[in-house]
Amino acid sequence: LTDSTIYVWYFNNQTLDLPKNQNKHIIFNPVSSHHAGYYSCAVATPHCVNSSIKVLTVKSGGRSITILNIIKLIVLLLIP
Repeated sequence: LTDSTIYVWYFNNQTLDLPKNQNKHIIFNPVSSHHAGYYSCAVATPHCVNSSIKVLTVKSGGRSITILNIIKLIVLLLIP
């Protein structure tokens, strides 16, 4: 990959809108519980190479806070 490679980042299956200079990395400074969730990225090429999904867990006050998509799944299963 070259320096001009364009990366597309996803958070909980939604595209993240990042500054051009933060294209290769995601930086949270400071990190907080709303950053917890599922992250993946893709390389914008004709072949669109996708990464595997990784989970970011944020610990706050000794408690583990993880945003999961279980609620979405339950809602989808309940809709006929």
